[in-house]
Amino acid sequence: MNKLENPWRILIQSAASSPSPHNAQPWKVRIIDESHAELFIDGKRALPDEDETGCFMICAMGIFCEALEGIAATHGLRLSAKYFDPSFDNELNLFAKLELSEADDAITPFPRELYSKRKTSRLPNLKKLVQDEVLARLKSIENPSGQRLSVISDPQLIHWMMDLNLETTFIDMNKAPYRREFHNWVRTNPRKAAELRDGLDARCMNLKPIEFWMNANFYWMYQIPVISTLIKYWYNFRIGHIQHFGIISGSFWDNDSAVAAGRYLLRLWLEMAREDVYVHPFGNLVTNLETRSTLEKKLGIENIWLVFRMGYTQEPPGSYRLDVSEIIID
Repeated sequence: MNKLENPWRILIQSAASSPSPHNAQPWKVRIIDESHAELFIDGKRALPDEDETGCFMICAMGIFCEALEGIAATHGLRLSAKYFDPSFDNELNLFAKLELSEADDAITPFPRELYSKRKTSRLPNLKKLVQDEVLARLKSIENPSGQRLSVISDPQLIHWMMDLNLETTFIDMNKAPYRREFHNWVRTNPRKAAELRDGLDARCMNLKPIEFWMNANFYWMYQIPVISTLIKYWYNFRIGHIQHFGIISGSFWDNDSAVAAGRYLLRLWLEMAREDVYVHPFGNLVTNLETRSTLEKKLGIENIWLVFRMGYTQEPPGSYRLDVSEIIID
């Protein structure tokens, strides 16, 4: 095999920048030898009250596997994975057995720097449209799992979707289990955020710490009409004008589909990073079943599982990530 010193540590270091719901980073790796490793889902980092099916965490694991495979390819290595049907019953739940070998064919991987360039951005959009030729390239991403990227650019539809997102957020935040789980991942203290290196950091939410703290704790204000209107105005002001919403639809709501969807999503996201296009997911639009049904009927698109703002922004701050030593287990 290609003589890469400490290959698993090198791959994990780069793959650790992978996105996950609430920046929970549910992956753990046990290294067997330089060619073999086991990948686990950390049950303590699941979101059972927001991600009720577990599919979004499994999708994140698919993203992590795709990152490991893609980065291995940049080193002339092939990573293969045997997947297992995971549960969230235990602290550690076996997700895949991984094997590294020398690549035996010509693979053209994404450049390694795109993995760190890829970021979520909640900064205001610049007044610049994503050109049709870029959208066409994004829609042509290799996609054996049959996912479909749709782009919404109609201003009235975008305004309606923004209102629906905020109304759903207000509803969800007034559900005690959802709210408690969300609070567990809120990071408003800069020093604590840097220490924990996970969760929703106020820096990356484009909010001052006090604003983020108030949003998370004064949820009851969402039910007061005048205040909720002011919150909507302020939220829309902070995001700025939205030119495009991306919609991904397709098979998702079972383990195998969620893994395949995650692998596709990272390839799409890396291609967007190549084009300097940033992504801002709107999770409540798909995790709330009633809202997802309303959205699908309005847009005429079935099986929606991801909605995101897409466009150009200033370079956003990077989220903290767990150290390799915290991902690797004995």
